[in-house]
Amino acid sequence: MDPPALASAAPTPTPRASALQRLGRAAARTLRSIGWLGLWLPGALLAMLLAAVLALWLWAGTPGSMGQTLGWAQAWLKDRANTFGLLDSEGAEGSLREGGRIARLQWSFNGLNVQAHGVRLRWNASLWTDLLRGRGVQLQEVSIERLEVRDGREPKPSEVLQSFTLPLPVSVAWSVGSFSLEGPNRLALGDIKGHYRYGPASAELLTTLGNRPAVADAHQLTLDSLRFAQGRYRLQATMGAQAPMPLLMNAEGEVLATVPDGQSLTLQATASGTGTLAGASATLDVTADVRPGAASSTGTPTLAATARVMPWAPHPLLSVDATAHRLDLATLWPQAPGTLLTGTLRALPAGGAWIAEVNLSNAASGPWDQQRLPLQSLQADLEQRGARWLLPRLSAKAGRGQIDATGEFQPASASEPARWQGQLKASGVNPALLWSTLAPAALDARLSARTAPTSGTSTAAIDLDARILPSASQPATRAQQGLRLRELALKGQWVPAPAGSPGGVLTFSSAVLDAVQARLAGQGRVDATASTFAGSVTLMLPGARGSFDGTLAHADGRGELALQVEEAGLLLGWLRGLQRQPLVGPPIATWMQQQPALRDLLLAGQARLSAQWQGGLAELGYPAPPASSTPARRVPLQLKATLDIPRLDRLVAPLRGAAERTGPGSPATTTRPRPRPPAQRPAPRPTRHRTPPGRCGTCTCRLAAAWPFWRCSCRAKWPRGLGAPCLTPTGNCATPGPCPAAPVHPTHRPASWR
Repeated sequence: MDPPALASAAPTPTPRASALQRLGRAAARTLRSIGWLGLWLPGALLAMLLAAVLALWLWAGTPGSMGQTLGWAQAWLKDRANTFGLLDSEGAEGSLREGGRIARLQWSFNGLNVQAHGVRLRWNASLWTDLLRGRGVQLQEVSIERLEVRDGREPKPSEVLQSFTLPLPVSVAWSVGSFSLEGPNRLALGDIKGHYRYGPASAELLTTLGNRPAVADAHQLTLDSLRFAQGRYRLQATMGAQAPMPLLMNAEGEVLATVPDGQSLTLQATASGTGTLAGASATLDVTADVRPGAASSTGTPTLAATARVMPWAPHPLLSVDATAHRLDLATLWPQAPGTLLTGTLRALPAGGAWIAEVNLSNAASGPWDQQRLPLQSLQADLEQRGARWLLPRLSAKAGRGQIDATGEFQPASASEPARWQGQLKASGVNPALLWSTLAPAALDARLSARTAPTSGTSTAAIDLDARILPSASQPATRAQQGLRLRELALKGQWVPAPAGSPGGVLTFSSAVLDAVQARLAGQGRVDATASTFAGSVTLMLPGARGSFDGTLAHADGRGELALQVEEAGLLLGWLRGLQRQPLVGPPIATWMQQQPALRDLLLAGQARLSAQWQGGLAELGYPAPPASSTPARRVPLQLKATLDIPRLDRLVAPLRGAAERTGPGSPATTTRPRPRPPAQRPAPRPTRHRTPPGRCGTCTCRLAAAWPFWRCSCRAKWPRGLGAPCLTPTGNCATPGPCPAAPVHPTHRPASWR
């Protein structure tokens, strides 16, 4: 049968079968489309991801990528400062792919401030791929020109280390031009260069650390250069990252010193340390040795010391044995004074106690303000028994005198404050050898101090009893210069303010200062918290005497003041003589230069001044108490003063061509002498001005409006025709009757008579 016949013989599909066939073909096409989309979509996403990575990689190579990243980091940290701190940067340039420079980078957090100037960073392009693959961080260069750290945090006990691990291996080559630390401890270093590594420890390194089974990783620090004080040092240190954290450290360096004849000498310094750092029982054995080179003489400085240290213990120094010969501490520590120390220091446990013994002599003693140690020799014994510290003996020679002391200290506990006591006795000490600006003398001293608990408070008071007197034998220069101290004494009690609050209260039953022909004695109470003084004081000066009894306060007070001048010329001469005294002389000389009337004035005679006041001294510039104290109601100041002048002569050297007064109340006359050759001109003679006996009445003054304006009413009784003067707060004198309001300044002004 031919094909056409067969085709014609095939059955004709029904309409239902045709619909099913069409639906099947549509489903097949849909499945083919979905399958193609399922294959295409992951590829598209992968392509987009690769494109983003490529774009990020290309952007990381642009010069501004480092600065842009730092900007993002600053903005992100701004809202998280309490958790991560604040970041600030200036002058950032370079790329994330190869590194760059940062002019200034600063980070601060909880009182800690770190500033890095002149930062230079350099790494390979493989840094980021190694980081993503977990191979670690490798930096070819981290260089800082100047690194400054300011630590204002409150001191806290050190946390005991158990391990110190990092998530990835690290390798950094770094250098710091200068490093400074400011805070409770100060430190300055320079020319620091080294390398730091962290990662799995090799078999050789584990053997070096003592084959500790738990140690798998190690920190390695190499210092190729470090400058500190007058020395240059090198260091190699290795520490295990896991407990017990074994440590091996070796350091060496050269220290530049100066021998007594002024020649320079290079000392060789070595140090080593071994032990562990993990756990409260961690212990380190440290040795140090400072010796001269082979070509040096035997009289040069040396130091040999061994010590055992427990870094996490309350008292880290377990034992020490040190021997020094003509050692200058300033060569090892820049803040230390210059010395030439010879002697021994030994400390070790003994039974249940810890005992230390010091025996030193110093061949280069000198005043402290000249960077010297004012100590010729020192012998001392120190003991620790439990928490109690004892000083059974201290014998020292300082300032060519002898000093002996004893004492003990009991640290504070949860229920009691710290307790301590001490006694000191000195004889023949020259203060000029302790501080160069003090006057040469020979002084004896006695000092005792002890804590005494006060009722109602956990703060311990301090009982003080001190007295300084001249020795029987004095230096030859004492009669010609110096403060000529005759007595300095204080007996009282100091009660500090509660912890965290400034100030305190000093109550003294006796206080005496007798020097430079003046004697000041008193008793009273000084409240540093409220800025008040209540008590009585007497003053004896050459040619004058005075007394005070009352209360001085910012808001409210009262009292009486009396001053009697028995010989004005003697008093004025003594005041001018103070300009030649150490310590007090320079400020007095400056003040005298600002008072031309006092500088040229010559006085003779007597005068008496008495004054009473009531109210606060805020208008006179008296300091206000701290803001933390309770403010008191301010009482306006009222002042009442009386001046009696039985006789007062004023001698003034005449100034040529200037107006001269011939007497109180007399009109001024002008003297124009005929010019003479210099050799024939007579020396000017002082002119005497006598004030007849009189009474400058009584002046009662009140604050008129606001400082410095006062309103005073005065009464005076003076001989007729002399224009009776009346004392006003300015120090000027006016005619009898109501005194007009006049400005008053806190500074003293010379009296003028009219």
